[in-house]
This record gives sequence, C-alpha cells and structure tokens, in this order.
Amino acid sequence: MSSSARLPALWATNTNYSAGPDTGTPTKVDPASAANGFIKGVIAAPQHVNFHLDVLSSAGRLAVKMAALRMRQLRQDGETIDDVSAGITAISRNGSRAIVVVKANTNGVFLVTDIDRFGLGGTVHAITSLVSCSARGGIRMVVGGTGGNNNSFSDNNGASWAAGGAMGAAPQDMIYNGVHATFVAVYTGGTVGQWSADAVAWAGGVTGLDIPAGGVGSIAWLANGDTLICGIDAGDPAFSVSTDGGATWGPSGGTVPSSATHQDQGWIAGADGKNEVLHLGRTGVQSLVLSASTDGSVWTTRATISIVPESLDGDQCRLLWCPDTGLLVIAAPLATGVTALYASADSGLTWTDPLFARSIPIAAFSIAGGRLFCTEDDMLFASDGIGIL
Repeated sequence: MSSSARLPALWATNTNYSAGPDTGTPTKVDPASAANGFIKGVIAAPQHVNFHLDVLSSAGRLAVKMAALRMRQLRQDGETIDDVSAGITAISRNGSRAIVVVKANTNGVFLVTDIDRFGLGGTVHAITSLVSCSARGGIRMVVGGTGGNNNSFSDNNGASWAAGGAMGAAPQDMIYNGVHATFVAVYTGGTVGQWSADAVAWAGGVTGLDIPAGGVGSIAWLANGDTLICGIDAGDPAFSVSTDGGATWGPSGGTVPSSATHQDQGWIAGADGKNEVLHLGRTGVQSLVLSASTDGSVWTTRATISIVPESLDGDQCRLLWCPDTGLLVIAAPLATGVTALYASADSGLTWTDPLFARSIPIAAFSIAGGRLFCTEDDMLFASDGIGIL
C-alpha cells in the first residue's frame, strides 16, 4: 500500500491563534522582546514554544507545496507537442515509477521517467485531437479524447495502442470500477455517459438519471461498488448513483452543505474503491468548499479554502486526485488571469498556500505518481512530486 508525504498541521487553527490542538494556550505569538525568550532553568512560555512550532510547521508545509506544485519543463530532446489545445492525462505504469503522459500529437504518448526525460510510446489510435481523461483496470489503460472513436487502449504500458469501440461523444472524465470491472465515462452534455468491460464495446447508461442532460461533469466510485456522477440541476450541484457499474442510474445523490450558495456543478474525485468521495465547489468568488461523502447521499464539509484577496473568475475549478499517493490538487482560474494551485496530502483536511501559474485551462493539468503534469503550447511540465513511499 502506497503512502505519501504528510502536510504538517499548524498549531494555530484560526486567524487570532485562539484555537488549536494545544488547548489552554490563549495566544500563540512571538514574545515581544528577547527577555521573554528561553532562559536556562526556566520553563519556556507556551506562547513562545507554539510560535516556533508554527514556524517549523510552515517550513514543512512550504516543502510539500513546492514539491507537489512547482513545475518545470521536461527535457523534450527535440520532440514537440503538435496539438496545442489544452488537454492532457497521466497514468502510472504497472510495476514502474515511470508515468505515461498522453497528449494527442504526432507520436501520441510520452513515457516520463524519474530523471525527467521521456521516451515516445506508441501512437494513440482513434483520438484525432486532444485527450481529456484516462483510467486503468489491471493491465489495460484506456484514454478518452476528442475525435474518431473518442478512446484508445493499451495493455503494455503505452508501448502500443488499439482503437477503442465507438463512444457517443468526447468523454470529460473516466474511472475504472474495480468491483463491477467496468470502465465508466461521462460527457459534458447530451448522453450522460457510457460503460464498458474492456473498451472494445461501449454501452449507454442513462436509465433513471437524476441529473438533466448537459449538466454532467465528473465521476468517482466507492468501495461498495457504487458509481457517482456529479452534475448540476437548477444551478446547484447534483449527483446520481449507479449500483451496477454504470449500466443504469437511479438512486439520487444528496446535496452538499449550503448547496444553494454553490455557483457551479463542481468536481468530484474518489480514491478508487476507498470509502469516500470528495466534491469541490465554488461559493461566491472568493471561497472554495470541499465536501465528503461515504454514500453520495449524506455530504459533510471537509474544508473551506479562502481565495482572499484574489477572486475566482467564472470558470469551473478542478479537483485532481492521485491514485498512487492520495495527493489532492486544486486548479482554480482567477479573475486576475492566473491559475491558483493548492495541494493537500491528508484527504483534503488541510491545504497549502497557493502557488500561482500563468493562466492555463484546468483541462491542461493531470496527476499521477505524486506528480502534477501540465501542457502549454508545445511544452510539457511536471512537478518534482511528493514521491511514492
């Protein structure tokens, strides 16, 4: 079982330092003078100790932030990305720390190694433009995208690819449900989604859907085999549940806390077969709310991320989840024309301060192996990553 670096918790948990795990200490501030520092034989004031604990914790949080979010260009050795549209997906390779990063171009696949050089894999067939999502079930990797049959699959870690069966549209998100052994994909509009046991043939799964067509955005699944899709209904986030691997949809999901204040459908992510899924949504222009559910019906607030003094623009924010390490990343477009990135290594309980990137569409980000990947124009970027332990 893989694990990841933990985000050190701050001792103070609110702005005036009146609350935190060290109960009974009303303030956590640096002493006003050197006379209040450490004195031999004298017990140090709790306020002083806690101040320095916060300093150390902040240093640890900064290290996680930089490793998880700061990206640099990968060495391309003369290879270029021909399709400059923003679309990328990343998958861990079986039995290897290397990552398969896929983006539609002349060669189709980049095999990235830990030394930040990549070789070229086989051509992705049946996707003529950008890629958007991927999933892996056993040795089979499936990639979804725009054009052609809208999907392609590989059984040899990306060395060669075959055309998948025809899909109804370009999928926006995809998962592999390990309980029902099915790949399930969702679209941004029209037909809600399709499912397949092998990506060779896809079938529609729209029976009993509780979300209006055109409002679907993302997908996740739970340990009991239930599959959840997230959409929007009358302006609020809405959920629908499939109990048979995506063939039919019926039980309606619940609502996230204060759903009436959410301004978009949000995005869900799930820890492949774990006991919860997470939903990220916007509330106003300066706040993000992360909610958690173990059944898709009852949702509780996990964290609130303040964007102050920045403001979100009108675009959807995206929640990225790494199946290898559990690392969570938020990509949030801001009104100032940049993209704010946040990272969490403890299931969304605490988040790093933001790292700001140039204005990049959220579809241009993907995550795998504890590393964040991004494509911009004809260049490929990756973070150092928090590592697989």
